[in-house]
Amino acid sequence: MLAHTAYEMARGSITRNDRPSARPSRLGRILDVFEAVITDGFDSSLASITSHTALPKSTTHRLLAVLSQHGYVVPLEHGHYAPGPQVFVIAGLASTFHDYARVARPILADLRCSTEETIHLALLVGNEAIYIEKLEGNRPYRMPSEVGKRLPLHSTAIGKAILASLLVRERDRVLAQLPLSRRTTRTITDRPSLVTEIAITRKRRYAIDDEEDEDGIRCVSAAFRGHQDTTLGAISVSAPAFNLSTVKAHALAPAVVTAADALSRALGAPISQRPA
Repeated sequence: MLAHTAYEMARGSITRNDRPSARPSRLGRILDVFEAVITDGFDSSLASITSHTALPKSTTHRLLAVLSQHGYVVPLEHGHYAPGPQVFVIAGLASTFHDYARVARPILADLRCSTEETIHLALLVGNEAIYIEKLEGNRPYRMPSEVGKRLPLHSTAIGKAILASLLVRERDRVLAQLPLSRRTTRTITDRPSLVTEIAITRKRRYAIDDEEDEDGIRCVSAAFRGHQDTTLGAISVSAPAFNLSTVKAHALAPAVVTAADALSRALGAPISQRPA
């Protein structure tokens, strides 16, 4: 099913008649070759890929080897190629992101209505978070964030909320791998201070980004969980610091926690809260 979905998505967006051919950069040529394999589906010959990309056969063969090395293409018999496992990993992630955003949207909309500020939904992916949904607030200003943006865990409210919600063993593993780079003059860059901040966050069940990731931006966030009681990501309210004081951020926190709990329930998480 997933393979079929990925294939149909690719066929719907890439056709032989509307694709540019032989992009000038090396990355462009790799994408040409990759798209040719996806377009042909599960039985692309070297000859058809070469014809499709207008690249020399030797170049096409070399780029296919690069794609194969990274799991995006699988060599078959008789000089044929098929999409590799990494294609379906990415397709699965895209499908997952879409499903979570769809389930969360009414909850995020209610939170925006009650706060009038910009609402974000982010998922934990590896050792960072990624925005998968954004609802602009009902304000004359717009936040400079966008869906797909990657977020460091140590300097953002979303990241700190996620870290605080992780099980101890997982949290310690992630913390040991995090580069605590300075984002602003307020960023926490030493591990003991970050551990203390996470302990406070875990006890009160929400995190504050007090201009720690971007100057002039303040956020409050709470984590949500899935049906296996694993931490999946977090919801946040974000605004310019001139409109979201620390006092106001703490005042909005219960609404953010309520929204995160509602999303956890919608995703099948156990009703009982984890112990602090």
